[in-house]
Amino acid sequence: MPEDPVFEVFRSASPREILLRIAEGDPLEIAPRCTEFLREEAWLIDAERMTLRSFACTAYAAVGYRGAPPLSEWLHARLHEAARQLLEEEQEAVQSGVPTSRQAEQHLRFLADALGVEFPIARRACVALNSLRREPRRTVWAVLIEGRSASELDRESGRPTGSARAHLVQAVEAIREWTRLDGWNWKAVDL
Repeated sequence: MPEDPVFEVFRSASPREILLRIAEGDPLEIAPRCTEFLREEAWLIDAERMTLRSFACTAYAAVGYRGAPPLSEWLHARLHEAARQLLEEEQEAVQSGVPTSRQAEQHLRFLADALGVEFPIARRACVALNSLRREPRRTVWAVLIEGRSASELDRESGRPTGSARAHLVQAVEAIREWTRLDGWNWKAVDL
């Protein structure tokens, strides 16, 4: 393993010991990496939950890390792994009717308000939005989180007029499918 001080976090330890080292002060800067990752990938995942899961994925995989690929690339793969696990768990929980955790409530309340749906529906809507391909998710993120308009996104991207709106229509259809809300419409998309 390279002689980099950050590798002291991984050196001669069990996953549990590594997790304790990572959680204490976040020496690998996983929390800010998670925030940026969620924004780049446009995943609607609670940032704190994502950070905690990323700590765990990193600690578990760190035992076998020997310096390749580069740490930044390796950590990015851990973030992908954490997101995949959380997305799968949430989809399974929604499908099997597992109640929403208290931790997820604030995240979902924001989504419920932004979409104009009742709180219990927001969880299904979140799963629906996270099931979209990356580009439609990014459009939804820009409109929902950043408060931007579809026409603004089209102008900035150089895509044909209506491209962002088409992504929003995909989002509405996905939400309708997951929530079984026939005729529901998101105020950001005039259908």
